[in-house]
Order: sequence, then structure tokens, then C-alpha cells
Amino acid sequence: MVMEYCEEGSLDEKMNKLNYHKKGTQLLREREINKCLRDVITALSEMHHQEIMHRDIKPANVVMSYGVYKLCDFGWATPNPDS
Repeated sequence: MVMEYCEEGSLDEKMNKLNYHKKGTQLLREREINKCLRDVITALSEMHHQEIMHRDIKPANVVMSYGVYKLCDFGWATPNPDS
């Protein structure tokens, strides 16, 4: 299996670099959060149309490549049993 190189790493790594565990810190700017959510929701929408459930969405499974957030790690993904 070959996966594209995601030069900006995962969302989890990005949050840890920004002192994720430190109280009172701003993790990501609102614009960055909106971009991340828009890209992840777009991916989930496409998966919904393909009748696939990801079942393991977490910051470590959201990567950024060339300015686009992408879902990865489809090890727990499964076809929708209701279809």
C-alpha cells in the first residue's frame, strides 16, 4: 500500500506543537478550525455517498497535505450495514 506524503503531519501533532495540554492556550485559529472541519465534513459526505463508515475519527487520523486536511487510517472502516 502506498500513501501520499503529508508534509504538514497530523492534526494531533499540530495541536501538541501548540501546547495542547496547557490550559488557557488557543490551540488553532478560528479560520484554521473552519478549514479543518470543512475538509473533514467534505470527506465524510463523500464516504456517506459511497456508503462507508470510518468509525475512527480522531485528530491523529486527520492529516494535512498541501493545505488540505484529509482523513486517513481506514482500518476500522466498514460498509454501511443498513444499505
